[in-house]
This record gives sequence, structure tokens and C-alpha cells, in this order.
Amino acid sequence: MRPGSRDPGHHGEGAHSTTAKPKRDLEDVLGGSVLAWVGGVAVLAGLAFLLTIAISRGWLGEGARTLLAGALSTALLAVGVRLRERDDRTEAALAATAVGIAGLFGTLMMAGAVYSLIPLALAQAAAFAVGAVATTLAIRWDAQPIGWLGLLGALLAPAVLGALDDGGIAFLAIAYAASVRVLVWRRWTALAWAVFATVTVEWVAWLALDTPGDGVAHFVLATFGALTAALAYGLDSQRAKPNPSALALITLNSVLMLGFAVDDAATLAAVAAAHVLVGLAATQIPRISRPIALITIAAGVVIADFAVAAQFDGLVVTVLWGAGAVVFAALLGARRMPDAVEPFVKDFGIAIDEDWRPRVPGVARLLGRPHEEDWTLAVVGLVGQLLIAVGHVLAVEAPLERLAGPSVGATGLVAVAAIGLVAFVCARLSWRALDLLALTAVAGFTGLAAEGLPVTLALAAEGALLGLAAARGAAVRGPADQWASLAFVALAAVHALAVVVPPDALVNGLGPDPLEPTLALAAVTAALGVTLLGRKAAPFALLYLASGLVVTVGGPEHGGQALLSVLWALCGVGAVVYGLVKDVRPVRLVALALLAVTAVKVFGYDMASLDNLARVASFIVFGILLLLGAFAWQRVRPRALT
Repeated sequence: MRPGSRDPGHHGEGAHSTTAKPKRDLEDVLGGSVLAWVGGVAVLAGLAFLLTIAISRGWLGEGARTLLAGALSTALLAVGVRLRERDDRTEAALAATAVGIAGLFGTLMMAGAVYSLIPLALAQAAAFAVGAVATTLAIRWDAQPIGWLGLLGALLAPAVLGALDDGGIAFLAIAYAASVRVLVWRRWTALAWAVFATVTVEWVAWLALDTPGDGVAHFVLATFGALTAALAYGLDSQRAKPNPSALALITLNSVLMLGFAVDDAATLAAVAAAHVLVGLAATQIPRISRPIALITIAAGVVIADFAVAAQFDGLVVTVLWGAGAVVFAALLGARRMPDAVEPFVKDFGIAIDEDWRPRVPGVARLLGRPHEEDWTLAVVGLVGQLLIAVGHVLAVEAPLERLAGPSVGATGLVAVAAIGLVAFVCARLSWRALDLLALTAVAGFTGLAAEGLPVTLALAAEGALLGLAAARGAAVRGPADQWASLAFVALAAVHALAVVVPPDALVNGLGPDPLEPTLALAAVTAALGVTLLGRKAAPFALLYLASGLVVTVGGPEHGGQALLSVLWALCGVGAVVYGLVKDVRPVRLVALALLAVTAVKVFGYDMASLDNLARVASFIVFGILLLLGAFAWQRVRPRALT
């Protein structure tokens, strides 16, 4: 047997996998391959030039030159097949075969579309037959270039012949289905992309230009979408790792379906349901990789979100998108966090349930055997659904500017409450950290539902209740619950100082009606005393309240400021004595800081602003209290100093 030749019997399937191809040097490539293909192209060009001359000089009529081109192309095809099958001149045979196939396609185009010598339907059928012959030869010889000519030539026939509107779209679908079978069988990924692009351009152009009825358009959309999905799943099946081309094809196919049905809620819903059902079915098939099944499900969810937005508006959109978040939360609670992700999550302070168990076992059974990719899908889906639901509420039902403006009405309040309920349910099903979103919704609901003093009282009460629940261990594990209670009290304090309590309360008192400011500050003080993290700040809130009352009772100009200096001095000295007796250094330091502030006020503001009698009282009382404090310091010195 000659070097480089192949056993003539090895033409069937599997020959390429059992016989190793010999290595070829540059000389062999040039002499055995390049010369053959350049020669084939030259022959094809020569035939074209010959026909051109014959046409220009009137040697041949339309029928004669078409018949001649077909005969020459058929002869080249026959010669190529004979050489390949019998004499085994590999590259020359392939080149001759390729030129013959290309020539036959060109002949059919001229006969059907240009000269109208044969009906377009017959030309399409003949093109399909030529493509089938070429594809059969490509598979038999394991020659992908022949497959490119055969498949793409058959698929381009309707567009080239101008027959897409004369049953060509049905022909295209049949040819695409046959191509999918071949591409999946032979795993020709590059050709699969070329076939997908060719077919997609044709049916998209047909839908855009011919504008068929809704029924026909939906049928075409479903047919080509299903065939592309079959191509993607076929390329992905029986592989050790996911096929990137398959993942990209299924994603692009979903985008196309969404783009053509974006304004039709019913069609979007049908497409979404099909994606979800196909994805769920694929999770039960071991030969299908998990990522492509989950991407199909995710695409269905995204399309379903568009369907909801196209069909409904307002509160219904928020509720349905929130329901999607609950479904993903159930999936998240049914899958254990991957070991590689745990350290990253813990770095963000998110508590992880060490004694893990599925919270919704039914969801776990729905997706079959557990996979780490399920957890990723659940996280991305949960976050995505919550983001679009919250974003819709903030953009439509309850904008943030309404907190300081007119009421949002019942619809806005219900929308915010729905977000809170969704977050609460999701936290029970998956991550307890989502309770923070629920609490944020509660705070937003409070701010939108009331105005003035009731907002402060409600926020303070909510913070106190959270603090009590945290102390009893009934809320989120870890410090998150403590910080949540403190956040509510802080919101109450900020609202009180910004809205209820006059900002100049230390100068002018609590105003002509001190009841509301007093209640607001008292509520904040009490709530701080209940929360574990806010207890140390409660004395300062109480001092602020007492200071405002003193200035209000004594008058904002002279007597009130003198009494304020006395109050601060009493509190400072009292704190010094307490810190000495209990030997608590932070208390002593805070007390000394308060006395320093009082001294600045007495020697600065009081001396310049108060009348003579109030100034004398302020200095004398302040001085006596400082002496008492110094005496106590000498009598009970801190242990660290003794």
C-alpha cells in the first residue's frame, strides 16, 4: 500500500477514530492538498468564464448553457466519487467532488431563479437532494469540507432561489432538521454555528419582511426554536464536561425567542413554560450536563418575568416577581452550599446553619440528584427576582421621595408590605440574613404609613421589640439581629431630631408645645435602653431630653442656660463619683469630657450671653460642683493610680 493511502475498506463510521492519520510535512501538504484544491477552484472558475463567453457571444441559449453547466458539474462529482472510492486519490477526489457539488447548486439556482426553466419547488427539491448526497459523502469519508458545501448549500437554496415565500420556509425547516441530525451525530461544532447562523438569518428575515399571521409566525418561532434547542442539547449530550457552544446556542436561542415575542404576553408565557419544562426534564437525563439544563430553566424564568411585565402592571407585577423569589429561595434551602463558597460567604458575616437539612424536600426531588450548580442557580435567581421586585416598588408604587412627601396610598403600602413578606418567607426557606431586607421593608412601611411623632414612636417600638427578641434568641443568629434593632432605634432618633424635636432644642428649648418632642425623645431613650448595643447610648439620649426640658422650663435666654450648665455639671460630677466607686474607667473619661464641655460653655457662652444674676449662679454652682468632684477624686482614687 502506498504511503499516505488508506485502506479502501475503511470508509464507514468510526474509521477516523481507529486509524491514526500520519503526520504530513509542508511538501506533502502543498503537493497533495493545496494543488488539488487550487486546481478544483481553477476548474470551477474556468467553467464560469467559459459560460460567460458563451453567453456574451450568443453561442448557447439559456437552456443549453444551463444543461451544460449541470452536465459538467455532475461529471466532476462522479469523477471525484470514483477517485475517492476506487483509486484513493484523497485530496484530488475531494476537490473534484466539492467543485461538482458547488456547480450543481449554481446550476439549480440559474435554472430555477434566473431563467425559470424549472419550477422553484423542483429546484428546491433538487437542491435538497444534492445536499443530501454531499452530506452522505461527507459522513462516509469523514470529510467536513464536503459537509459544509452540502448542508449550507441546501439551507441557502430557499433564499438564493427567492422561494422563501413559496413553501421555502417549510423546506428550510426540513433541511434544518436533517442538518441537526448530522451535526449532532458527527459533532461538527464549527459547522453547527454556520448552520445556525444561516438558518436564523433566513427565518428572521422571512418573519420581518413577509409579516405572516400570528398563528403562522408562532408556529415558525416554535419550530426553529425547538430545532435549535435540539441542536444545542445534542452537541452537549454524552460529554464529560459542558459544551460551551451548546450553552451559547441555547442562550442565543432564548434571546431570539424573547425578542420576537416581547410584546405578546401569551406567547412569552408559552415560551417561558416550554423552557422551564424542557430544563426540568433535562435535569433527569444523565447524558445532559447540569449547566445547560439550568440555563434553560433560568432563561424560562427571565422570559416569564417579561411575560408578567407585558400582561400586568402595578402591584400584581411586584407580587408575581416576589413569588419567583420564593421559589428560588425554596431551591436554595434544598441545596447545601458548595464547600468552595463557604469561606467566601463567611467573610461577609453571613451565618451558615451548620446542622443543614433541606427545608423544602419536594424541591430537591423536583431537580433530581443534587448538584453544586443548583445552588448557584438558586442564588442568582433569588437575588435577581428580589432586585427586580424591589426595583419595581421603588420606581412605581413607593418611590423613596415619598418618605418626605405626599402619601403613597394603599397600593404603595401593600407593595412594600408584600416585599417584606416575601423577604421574610425567603429567609425562612434559605438565608436568615434576608430578614434584614424584611426589616428594611418594615421601616419603609412605617415611614410611608405615618407622619411626625407616630413615625418616631413606631420606629422606636419596633427597635425595642427587636432588641427584646434578640435578647431571647428568637431572631437571626449572630450579631445581625442586634444591629437590626439598633438600626431601627437610630432611624427613630434621626427622625425625631429632623422632624419632631427642634434642631436648636439646647438653645431655645423644646418649643411652645413640648409634649411631642418629649414623647419622641423618651421613646428613643427607652428603646436604646432595651437594645443590647444601644444601652450605652441611652444616658446621652436621656441627658439630651433633660437638657431640652430644662431650657424649656427656665426660658431660652438666661435662666434656662444657667440651669443647663448646672444640669451638665451635676451629671458630670455624678458620673465621676460613679466611675470612682465602681472603678469603671470609661465612665470616668466620659464624665470628664462632659465637664470639659460644660466648662467651655460656662466660660464661653454663659459669660458672654447671660445676664449678671444668671452668670453668677452658673459660675458659683459650677465651681462648687467641680470642687465636690475633686474632693471625691482625692478620697476615692482609681485603683490604677493607687
